[in-house]
Amino acid sequence: MSDDAVSPSADQAYVGIRGWLGLFAFGIIATPFVLLLDIRDSLSAKDYGKYFHNNWFVPGIIIFDAIFILLYCLSIFWMFRRRPGFKRLSIHLLWTKALVTAFFFNSLLIDTNKAVSAGTITKSAGDEITNSAGSNAGRVILITVIWIPYLRRSKRVRATFRV
Repeated sequence: MSDDAVSPSADQAYVGIRGWLGLFAFGIIATPFVLLLDIRDSLSAKDYGKYFHNNWFVPGIIIFDAIFILLYCLSIFWMFRRRPGFKRLSIHLLWTKALVTAFFFNSLLIDTNKAVSAGTITKSAGDEITNSAGSNAGRVILITVIWIPYLRRSKRVRATFRV
């Protein structure tokens, strides 16, 4: 038996959403609420097009956040039903969210630099926007870097979801 295999008798000790998997589950459950707050904040930024070149930036964020809310709700449902596809869906969600966040951060960075150069916003306002977006992008990427290896290697994930 390889080191990665979980023996049938030890298998039951790992079954359940607790330990680190419980922490991951809390994050999965909290994410739709965080995304709803992000949508609320995006809706309050209606005048984005006045200062920046890209008028589709805010609607794009709202659309992607709505899609992610639906996918995270599906992930929550699969987690509590202990569906084997939960692990794969979670890994794909983490990767996709990191890539989309990096794309939007890059677009925001370019638009902010253009707006500062054109004089439509001040340098300090531009710095505040990019610092805020950068910390969010860093948080999403850090979460991805931590949780994907856990989901791939965890005996608890393998035993709970029968992967």
